[in-house]
Amino acid sequence: MNSSCRQEWDAILPHLIGVIDLQQGRAVRAAGGIRDHYQPTRHFQAPEQPPITVEGSSETLVACYQDLGIRALYLADLDGIRFDHWQCSLITSIANQVDGQLLLDLGIHASPKGQRMRWLQNLMRTHPKLALVLATECAASLTVLSDLLETFGHDRVAVSFDYKNESWQSEAECESNWITACHQHRIATLIGLDIGTVGGKSTARTKRLCQRLRRQLPEPRYITGGGIRTPAAAQDLINAGADALLVASLFTA
Repeated sequence: MNSSCRQEWDAILPHLIGVIDLQQGRAVRAAGGIRDHYQPTRHFQAPEQPPITVEGSSETLVACYQDLGIRALYLADLDGIRFDHWQCSLITSIANQVDGQLLLDLGIHASPKGQRMRWLQNLMRTHPKLALVLATECAASLTVLSDLLETFGHDRVAVSFDYKNESWQSEAECESNWITACHQHRIATLIGLDIGTVGGKSTARTKRLCQRLRRQLPEPRYITGGGIRTPAAAQDLINAGADALLVASLFTA
């Protein structure tokens, strides 16, 4: 790797958050938000390194990210998002493996209660660097946000603004109500994601979304992703206002 290329990678590496999408117990690779088409992640390839076989193993994928120097991870439970079935045992195992920040999207629809709440409270207590992601595409109301903040605190809950091909993804609340709620609750971490760009090769929509949400919500830490295939594309999003970047296809196939 030449010195110029090494400098490009060194500049973006601290901003990267490795993504693991879990579906039926396997780590899968996204394809434009069409979740029925997701397939197990086959391999991981770091810059100037031979590919490492993954074959759907979340344990291997976590190790690959961490060996590369990416300590922050984003874990999306697609069974939870799609079917309200949380993969609790596997998520606990992954959380025990991660030594940095972990953002966890369970597809929370309603305020957790009973056994689910007890499991979440134990997971959050055991892993102080773990934060829950409340996704607008899943949440039934803004009351869920208030309940999670009351239970877990301001720094342990992130809000994900979800779109698909630039269309707002929520049947429960409009975008402006979520923006108002984030202002009122002083949300610390905001995620902006157009799932139509995930697994793609262009960051144009990702950048437009970044610029627009940053104008409306300039205070929270802003995380985005989708279409990042080169260090230059990553740096462009950082220059547009992103604090951290979700990546998977940059290293996986």
